[in-house]
Amino acid sequence: ISVFGNGGGSNSIIPNIINRPLSREEQLLALRQRSKSSLSKTPLAASIKFPIIDKTPLIRIPSVVMFKPGEVSLSPAARSSFHHLSMELMANDEFIRIESYASPDETPGKFKTLQALSVERALSVMKFLASQGVKVQNMAISGYGAEKAIHNGRSSAQNTKSARIDILYKQ
Repeated sequence: ISVFGNGGGSNSIIPNIINRPLSREEQLLALRQRSKSSLSKTPLAASIKFPIIDKTPLIRIPSVVMFKPGEVSLSPAARSSFHHLSMELMANDEFIRIESYASPDETPGKFKTLQALSVERALSVMKFLASQGVKVQNMAISGYGAEKAIHNGRSSAQNTKSARIDILYKQ
């Protein structure tokens, strides 16, 4: 009996499936799991979610724990969390999309619109990740304002959940 397998024959403990290359979906799920593990050691760990939407794994962080209302400067806790994430991104040389959303109840601060605030917040995350060594060409940003609210119009507490940063791994 071979512990490491011999092509998946009947005497192998490890099946042949281990020897095949991972699909892109499996690679992304593995990256999601490593990111989850890395971010579990950060100050924002309890706030970070890791949903899979339309077969795309993402990291979802509420804006309320990263930014003061109407502002774009990252909180110290957010900087620490993004520092941990940057290590994972650099190790895997993955392309990410940083999407920022605002709550319909939020005020845009010095920005004219919630969309402008969202774009600046996504840019703030991108600049910080770049300062940690993540390649700028491996990142794209989008700011949606309150356009794609999660719980639009139900209550202020629910609308707050719409203000977030989503980091998506490219399929």
